[in-house]
Amino acid sequence: MWCVISDLDGTLLCNQQSILDETMESISKFIQAGGTFTLATGRSLQSALPMIKKLNIQIPVIVYNGARVYHPVTEQFIYERSLAQVTKQEIIERYKRLVVQIDMGMLAFDQDGAYYLHSHVSIEEQEEKDGIKAILISEEELLEKEIIKFMFLGRPDVIQELKPHFQTFNAVNSEPELLEILPSDVNKGEACKFLLDYLNIPFSQFVAVGDNNNDLEMIRLAEYGVAVNNANDYVKKASNYITKKTNEENAIGEILDWLERQAVKVPN
Repeated sequence: MWCVISDLDGTLLCNQQSILDETMESISKFIQAGGTFTLATGRSLQSALPMIKKLNIQIPVIVYNGARVYHPVTEQFIYERSLAQVTKQEIIERYKRLVVQIDMGMLAFDQDGAYYLHSHVSIEEQEEKDGIKAILISEEELLEKEIIKFMFLGRPDVIQELKPHFQTFNAVNSEPELLEILPSDVNKGEACKFLLDYLNIPFSQFVAVGDNNNDLEMIRLAEYGVAVNNANDYVKKASNYITKKTNEENAIGEILDWLERQAVKVPN
């Protein structure tokens, strides 16, 4: 039976950051029929946990864009990657130089929460969207923490302006308004490799579903990479199949229902 690993924002979640009742029903039906379903999200554990609980997921979940894999049964991380100290220092120094001339916010995440050095309206908006509360701390305090990822926030044109300044890092454009800096060699695809091995599931049974650039590695890795209809063009080009429905129309349900009826391949 298939193992489906789905992105959250823009894929499983509708635009109001909630799960449609139809999507809940489709996932429950798929699991009851013997399928395996879990998540791969850029969100922190604190932000993803309400969805994990609502979906009653009992197998490990990929969070922080692949830097952590969390087991909801044991409530422990079973896979962990963090930014090197020198990388943290370089990113903070670049931020300090850029923030005086570019209208942006910055969040830093460890597994206990999110932190910022200067307030910005984009941080407040991200807090509301993700259901988190970031903490104002000093640079010295930030450097003492085991940071998993940095997140730069701003208008899409601001994010595009920032990209060249961080091209030497493992930077991913997870949403048009976000640029995230991850530990080297960290992405959802690498975390999926670990998870499939952990679950003893062959790649031939792996289906990945996503909508944005941070989903590309897992979509290319999967036996069947699926783009929801609202995905960007890069994801659609990398996918084997594009759903007819968007995240607002239970796109997850479309692919799960189809997989239950098929044994060989995704349709053209």
